[in-house]
Amino acid sequence: MNRKDCEGGLLTAIRGKRAALSPRQAAVADYILKNYQNMAYVTLAQLAKEAGSGHGTIVRLAESLGYPSFSAMQAALRAEIERAKPQRLAGFSPRSKHGTRVYDTVFELEDAIMREAHAMIDAEEFELAAALLAEAPSVVVAASGSNAFLGDYAAYFLSVLRGGVINVKVPDMAEIENICDRPAGSAALVFSLPRYPRAAQEITELLHSRGIKIIGISDALNSPIADRCDILFVVPQRYLSFIDPCAAVMSLVHSLLYGVYLKTRESGRARLDIFDRSLKNLFVRADVSAPD
Repeated sequence: MNRKDCEGGLLTAIRGKRAALSPRQAAVADYILKNYQNMAYVTLAQLAKEAGSGHGTIVRLAESLGYPSFSAMQAALRAEIERAKPQRLAGFSPRSKHGTRVYDTVFELEDAIMREAHAMIDAEEFELAAALLAEAPSVVVAASGSNAFLGDYAAYFLSVLRGGVINVKVPDMAEIENICDRPAGSAALVFSLPRYPRAAQEITELLHSRGIKIIGISDALNSPIADRCDILFVVPQRYLSFIDPCAAVMSLVHSLLYGVYLKTRESGRARLDIFDRSLKNLFVRADVSAPD
């Protein structure tokens, strides 16, 4: 995600600059990350007491993160929490002169989210994520509820390119055992988008407890899975109806899959050839061309 200064908000600034903080400042920053929902309106004295820190450390933390004062840092946190709240589709204002047409509104909405999500991708983190998905001995893809189809899509095509992929939707005993059987160095791709299925949070906690590196796709830095992710891609979900906008999420998944192919070109092409041959009896049109 884009981490230039504190443009993306306080939580973005903390995650981007944590390595440069002093140990005391880092401890306060970690406390804020874990308890941000309760930090938006506390006083400096209250935060110091709850975080077990001095007033000066908190003030210096704010300055290190690019804010002139504690109050400015706190105002940024309040604004970030407010921005992250999903808005209703009725609140979207299409720019098109044909904006009253349903399909114009929806296509323009998806395009706006696509552009915003694209701007938030950090190139270095993307390469790290693609490498993890390509090189880890095993990959767990986890998505539940209304997000499950995203996991199905990612797991299906990732399995074409490499072995050792499992798709987890519910934290039942069989799936827990399956996760616990993953070899050391395994990775996970986790989806958690509004309305945040509880099963996804439980699976994420289990993955984290097993030391599995987690690549998360969610809508905000303050999503329920954010603190458990080693790499987090943010795809804003600005305008929700009973149907969630997912074009940007699918584009990110597509990009990661293509990135995996480029990192496993020789073995990936061989697996694609096998996949191609296996499809001939399953589909009317079964020709699959490997990307160059």
